[in-house]
Amino acid sequence: MKTISINTSQHVNIDYELATWVDRALAFAIDLFIVGVFLWVMILVFPDSKYIHYIITLPVFLFANLIIEIAYNGQSLGKKMLRIKIVKINSTPLKVSDYIIRWCFRCLDIYGSLGLLASLFVGSSKYHQRLGDMLGATVVIKLNSTKKLSLSDLLRIQSIADYQPIYHQAMRLNEQEVLTIKQVLDDFKTYKNEAHAQLVDDCANKVMALIGLEEHVQDKHVDFLKTVLKDYVVLTR
Repeated sequence: MKTISINTSQHVNIDYELATWVDRALAFAIDLFIVGVFLWVMILVFPDSKYIHYIITLPVFLFANLIIEIAYNGQSLGKKMLRIKIVKINSTPLKVSDYIIRWCFRCLDIYGSLGLLASLFVGSSKYHQRLGDMLGATVVIKLNSTKKLSLSDLLRIQSIADYQPIYHQAMRLNEQEVLTIKQVLDDFKTYKNEAHAQLVDDCANKVMALIGLEEHVQDKHVDFLKTVLKDYVVLTR
């Protein structure tokens, strides 16, 4: 599983899993099927009208995905269904020129080589990029988080037999809230910057409100959140 770290506008690094060749091929197949159905309907409705085909069906076949990806900020209909998206590798907003570069080289990557070049580049390149992605400095990512935590992850935290919980109010938290706390702490451990430190502070303040605390005994919000996690694990075992 390959990932890429995308820096958001708030200067927070978020790791995204890169879309695989299978993800991209399925999205392309869905897009092609949708366009094919539209063209089939047009042929049935206007069987003898060549002008309609030239004016409508040919432009749809050529430009539909390009226009939809621009309109939906990096997602065609197939990409939306599979929860994948085009983004710039340097985290800057996509420009129309970026979409056009990818679209131009689609003829070579996909149509001209029957998908062989696209498969070769996506399967072998560092960021799963086809030629159009490389020239446009774009990647295709999965929108689902790669750091999915479960209760089993949380319960791997070692409890101490003689440990006495400090915040019994931690029992008021639900599983998703506790997993969010762990996610915030994990991200802060990986990216120790000002933006993630602010997220820790905001999370600590939110947790205090949720469990009904006006203040906590730890000097740092990080220590407070770690204690809440440990208390939750010990009290719920």
